[in-house]
Amino acid sequence: MAASFLQKYDYSRGLVMLFWMFGLIYLNFGRFLIRFFLRLIYKKGRLKTQVLIIGAGIYAKKVINSLENYKDFGYEIIGVLDDKINRAVGHYPNLGNVNKLTEIIKNKNISEIYFADPGMPHEEILKLMQNCENYPVKFKIVSNLFEIISGNIDISEIEGIPSLDFSTTPNKLFYNFFKRLLDFVIAIIGVIILIPFWFIIIFAIRLDSKGPALFIQNRVGKNSRVFKIYKFRTMFFNTPREYAAPKKNTDDRITKVGRFLRKTSLDETPQLINVIIGNMSIVGPRPEMPFIVEKYQSWQKKRLSVKPGITGLWQVLGRKELPLLNNLHYDFYYIKNQSFLLDLVIIYKTIIIILTGKGAY
Repeated sequence: MAASFLQKYDYSRGLVMLFWMFGLIYLNFGRFLIRFFLRLIYKKGRLKTQVLIIGAGIYAKKVINSLENYKDFGYEIIGVLDDKINRAVGHYPNLGNVNKLTEIIKNKNISEIYFADPGMPHEEILKLMQNCENYPVKFKIVSNLFEIISGNIDISEIEGIPSLDFSTTPNKLFYNFFKRLLDFVIAIIGVIILIPFWFIIIFAIRLDSKGPALFIQNRVGKNSRVFKIYKFRTMFFNTPREYAAPKKNTDDRITKVGRFLRKTSLDETPQLINVIIGNMSIVGPRPEMPFIVEKYQSWQKKRLSVKPGITGLWQVLGRKELPLLNNLHYDFYYIKNQSFLLDLVIIYKTIIIILTGKGAY
């Protein structure tokens, strides 16, 4: 079609639409088949990627937790190596001293090695890599630095020296404009649809317990600006306002109607008003209370560089089942990888989670 354009041959619009439609269908179907057959091969123990992890601390555990989610993609963890901590990590054995690295690579047929010990000196890492240069292994270095950097990462070379470029202020004018437009449209449509249900919810809350139906609280938003967040009250009116949110659905501070509202996430819907006002977005980090933000370290405050959201990456991956530290890591990942497509995926997964009620307290 591209070549025929030079000959001024016109294809019909119908043919172009059919090409696009079948291309979309068969492209995804082809990928599905490839993944399906690869998983069958991996289950038979063939073409697996044998992984060795150097380190047995918290970062080694994070690498193991991540790789365990990709067993279907052929990753198989052989074990860990650590001089300082002479113990296994989970059910993966500690194979001993790092000086045995080349021997283990040869005997265990290792394909990838993860350096998951941020305290290991650079000279030692380079020495180990140099010792293994005759073996076809791939090295990956896990650093605690990447968890706290929010920006684009690029690879460049200065006078032959490879370096990582971190852009903490990426140019996202186009994305920000359409994100705000999407937020406003979704919020307006949502309010119009939900108004009749809001009256029913307000009546049910007032009937169930004393106090106002609407809960208004200070939260910290973008650039540390404090704003008023709107929610339906789900706890008894005499509950302290500046208090940690419930971590279990059996919390005795929650009212009967409140349990239903939390389970269905209907208590969060008034935040659509915050989205219309502009101090919140549909997708973004959770807006925290000021007394929690006051305890943040300086690197944790990077999550305040974007608007907080009604939903976000940590909600769709684990919601309140995840501890605060993991929530921050997911927030940093979202800030670093913001895109229109990622927002749409999070919104879609949020709808699925709301319908199933998973992780809502």
